[in-house]
Amino acid sequence: MTSEAQARASKKYDETNIEATRHRKGLSGARSFIKNRSTLNDLDSLRALIDERDTELVAAGATREVGSKYSNEILTLVDKYVREIEQCKGEVELNKLIGFKELDDGVKRTLGKAVKERAKLASGSIELAGKNTSNHLLYRARN
Repeated sequence: MTSEAQARASKKYDETNIEATRHRKGLSGARSFIKNRSTLNDLDSLRALIDERDTELVAAGATREVGSKYSNEILTLVDKYVREIEQCKGEVELNKLIGFKELDDGVKRTLGKAVKERAKLASGSIELAGKNTSNHLLYRARN
């Protein structure tokens, strides 16, 4: 249960940070819709809108802030595994790289997300190559 003081502080923050609040609420609503109410047709439509918006933002010079939400430990591991992927011939799964299986499950998930984000950067040295028969993502060095 939220204390009265916490409720007042939250209300004050929302009132003084209107754009951040709108952004947070809009994102929350979008995630909730996707997770709880969307149909396959809805998801197809949303993918098209997302791809269109992504293209617009990139054309306007926007960049993805991969590093801002991850710890230094994760970013160090991302750099390590990106270098390993760059040196591999052909396609490779993250969990086949040295030391990956020994990591904590939470670290593996976070690392997987961060490497995937890095691969999506147009300026990056690696890219997504597809999925294998186990539905694991495959990466390869960019040519």
